[in-house]
Amino acid sequence: MKYMTGSEIRESFLRFFEGKGHKRYHSFSLVPEDPTIMLTIAGMVPFKPYFLGQRKPPVSRATTSQKCIRTNDIENVGKTARHHTFFEMLGNFSFGDYFKKEAIAWGWEFLTEVLGLPSEDLWITIYKDDDEAFDIWHNDIGIPEDRIVRRGEEDNFWKVGPVGPCGPCSEIIIDLGEKRGKKVEGCGIGCDDDRFLELWNLVFMQYNRKEDGTLEPLPKKNIDTGMGLERLASVLQDKPSDFETDLIFPIIEYTSELAGIKYGSSAATDEAFKVVADHIRAVVFMASDGIVPSNEGRGYIFRRLVRRAMRYGIKLGFDEPFLIKLIPSVVDVMGDAYPEIARDMDRIKEIISTEEQRFRYTLHQGMGMLTSLIEELKAEGKKQISGKDVFRLYDTYGFPVELTNEIAAEEGFEVDKEGFDVEMEKQRERARASLKKKVDILETGEYKGKELPPTEFVGYDTFEIEARVLAVFTEDGLVEVITDRTPFYPEKGGQVGDVGFISVGERVFKVLDTKEPVKDRIVHVVEEGADAVIKEGIDVILKVDAPRRMETARHHTATHLLHAALRNRLGKHVKQSGSLVAPDRLRFDFTHFAPLSREDIRHIEHEVNQKIVEDMEVQKLVLPYEDARQMGALAFFEEKYGDVVRVIKIGDYSMELCGGTHLSRTGEIGLFKIVKSGSIGSGLRRVEAVVGNTALKRVWEMEDELIEISSIVGSSESVADKLREEYSKIKELRKEVESLREEIIKKDIPELVKNAKVKDGVRVVIGMWEGVTAPILRRLTDEVRRRLPDSVSVFAGKSESKGIVVISVSKQLVSKGFSAVSIVDELTKAYGVKGGGNDRMAQVGIDNLEILDSVVKKAEELVLGD
Repeated sequence: MKYMTGSEIRESFLRFFEGKGHKRYHSFSLVPEDPTIMLTIAGMVPFKPYFLGQRKPPVSRATTSQKCIRTNDIENVGKTARHHTFFEMLGNFSFGDYFKKEAIAWGWEFLTEVLGLPSEDLWITIYKDDDEAFDIWHNDIGIPEDRIVRRGEEDNFWKVGPVGPCGPCSEIIIDLGEKRGKKVEGCGIGCDDDRFLELWNLVFMQYNRKEDGTLEPLPKKNIDTGMGLERLASVLQDKPSDFETDLIFPIIEYTSELAGIKYGSSAATDEAFKVVADHIRAVVFMASDGIVPSNEGRGYIFRRLVRRAMRYGIKLGFDEPFLIKLIPSVVDVMGDAYPEIARDMDRIKEIISTEEQRFRYTLHQGMGMLTSLIEELKAEGKKQISGKDVFRLYDTYGFPVELTNEIAAEEGFEVDKEGFDVEMEKQRERARASLKKKVDILETGEYKGKELPPTEFVGYDTFEIEARVLAVFTEDGLVEVITDRTPFYPEKGGQVGDVGFISVGERVFKVLDTKEPVKDRIVHVVEEGADAVIKEGIDVILKVDAPRRMETARHHTATHLLHAALRNRLGKHVKQSGSLVAPDRLRFDFTHFAPLSREDIRHIEHEVNQKIVEDMEVQKLVLPYEDARQMGALAFFEEKYGDVVRVIKIGDYSMELCGGTHLSRTGEIGLFKIVKSGSIGSGLRRVEAVVGNTALKRVWEMEDELIEISSIVGSSESVADKLREEYSKIKELRKEVESLREEIIKKDIPELVKNAKVKDGVRVVIGMWEGVTAPILRRLTDEVRRRLPDSVSVFAGKSESKGIVVISVSKQLVSKGFSAVSIVDELTKAYGVKGGGNDRMAQVGIDNLEILDSVVKKAEELVLGD
């Protein structure tokens, strides 16, 4: 058996199968093309359409070392020798070419001849009825019968689902000897995963399972194999776990150096080192592939991995952000095989650092609250954390449920999952009640009870045609007209619907909007009264408002230029997540982790305008989907595309799948101007822009505004300096006003103290004022504490449409068990308000002034009792 580095193993595998006629592919993205799969979890995922017969494969043989992410066993990472979230899967694939005989022979050849694994240590598993595989292993390869184990469907039969392609599989397993575990008499190779290690799974995709469960042979049989690089490295490097191979251990060593804790010191710190090393590898590659932290989908997995790594970092003594420091160690280990992570390192650092900084406060606050809660429950002799408490940590403080579960388990506590689910369902019900119901686009041809054929859209080439009316509907005064064909583009893909005219003889009616409520059925929304003239079966003239369509096309083509410029400036992780294309503006939503700087906006504006000046051709191509994908056309909406798609290609600068209407050349756009940029959610940004004459008008408005400001400040030069000077004066005056207001209010304190309510030696002082800020309220509570050492202050302030309540508990009462933050927690439960603080001082914000008096009264009751 040869010692080989992880890089040498990877290269030898790929070179070996290249020698067998396979095309070597660089690892595909962790973001699958298949919208039904969240992350690439196996080497076969990028080839799934070929295995399912959905697309024709470009080659008949392929080989990869595929980066993969799996989180289904995340709680075992660090606890076992083999569990990872990020790993590489070596694989060779055949699409209707070779089958079992070659797959088995080449697998054996690679392991025993190339790697030098002892053949006597290798065991084979096969599906119980796969006599063909048994014969090849036994008769052709020479494996003794007693080292070939037949297993059932659960272990050795692969399937894509209840129906569809499937087939038996065969595993190659190595016996690592008694140093890893003693063989138990009567117990097979599945008894000890440390001694008997699965190396390679060969899947023989040879059947199609029908609805009735019967298996029919596939006309073309496929091969899909997968072997974990990390576990193979552990064998060749004679390491007890994957984490101690040269693919991961350098990261652990560097983390150990930063933490000042030696690996091997304790089981707890070793687990933490392994979790951190695994998770930092995962998020580095996720960031490189354009995934950014968010609250859903793969972005949530990214966020969960960062937060989990941070929690284990605290166990290693890291109080400050540390994950960013580990990124170069990942690049050092993996950068040669994956040069993209070295190329993108600055962007990767920014993404991970931003998320780490964002969660740091929440993590410390949440862990503190959870620790206190657990201590309280221990004192009460309880062993379960209620669903309400878990939900409060999650909903009010943003503390992840997964971390609560893990910490609870470590402390020997259970979590009331059913109670949490009840609280979550209540929240969903509230959300559903506040949102309008959305109706999905129907896939059938029926609209309002009438079966209709698809509408032929001819509007790419003409603005005016004659068409036959197929249906007329009237609703709320508006008339809906459906024709057999139309030049009107319906609202979809972010582009607004066309408007124009529909005429019958001399009668002309306005088309107010165009929609596609049912797939491929285009509806013209026509002005009231048209149904008196427009009848089913007659011919009409449809005419699009061409100037308006042209303005929409300007903004749509500009949107594609903007998308390309954003990716060039910010990174290839930028992906479109929504858009609006209208005749007077465009709005573009995209994934990104930080605000756009002024320099970013200037750079993007300049690049887009430069491409406009270059007057590039805008090509509209109709291609097979596979050809478009191989050309590199972007498709980020995870829609179901047909076999043939439309591609908008702008020179060599931009290429996207798009069904919308566009210009012929970029020079027709005119001026491009960004008017607004901001956040629309975690990890999501929005840019709004205008083009052409609309952009020119916007520039004129800005000029007019600047001239007016110059007039107001009395200076046409250095206007900004003059404004700063005046604003500085205003701030000083505000401070004086605040100070005077505070002095006036302080005079109320003696009277409030005198009228304090008392119960069991505890005094509650209540006060409420107009136009008072939180800092003033906090200083006023200091005045009360100086006068009454056994008091609780509940002070409220009103400012415009909002209010704030500050609660202060004297040190003497805190020692007796009173807590300001506990009072605030009860207020958040009762009124749905947001707040926080500590035992001595806490506050809540009130968005609805109508409940302010009730909140203050409730706080008083919580201190004194009902």
